[in-house]
Amino acid sequence: RNTHPAGVLAGRTPRALAYSAGLCCAQALDQTAASAALAETHKQAQTRLVAAGFAPNTFAADLGFGSGEFQVEIAGRVVGGSVTSFRGLHEQRQTWASALVLEGDGFARYALQAWNGPEIDVPNLYVSATASSDGIDLHLDLRPRLDAAYDQDPDAPPTTREGFVRIANRNRYDQVYYTAEARAATASLVAAGKNFAPPVDVVQGRATDKAG
Repeated sequence: RNTHPAGVLAGRTPRALAYSAGLCCAQALDQTAASAALAETHKQAQTRLVAAGFAPNTFAADLGFGSGEFQVEIAGRVVGGSVTSFRGLHEQRQTWASALVLEGDGFARYALQAWNGPEIDVPNLYVSATASSDGIDLHLDLRPRLDAAYDQDPDAPPTTREGFVRIANRNRYDQVYYTAEARAATASLVAAGKNFAPPVDVVQGRATDKAG
């Protein structure tokens, strides 16, 4: 599974983004310094993608999302964007990844997304870090592609055949991806964010293990 983007990135890359970019940048005294550190970590993550067997391609540029080719409005700010797309080199697996950059007007967001085409049991990976005058927000998510009943009470017994299938999907995800180690790493990041005491002139960040 080393050529799966979720497998390639879910090991060290998101954790590196979290610790070296998110937590270290939280100590930066200004948004410019934080953005520079996040940009460097974003570049390093793309270097790891290439080292793991992914090659940049022109898909994003062909759709008009290349460097400096589009703008978006975020919270009243108009920022420029660019997307670098990648494709895995394994001939029998359609693996993809993209690197998004949004910068401008005191705002910067750096994101990585990776997914595997034919194998629907492999979650999509999404990692982003945002620096603005409001602080620094870090988002890491392994997004399941199968219905695993995450929107339902996990202690409620299933009553239909479909319900049993969803519970089986959830159990498989827990064994393969959402392991005790992964949950512990997430908990440590949340705890570190909640316990971090910034200097008095830095906006207090937010840390949560809830969606959104």
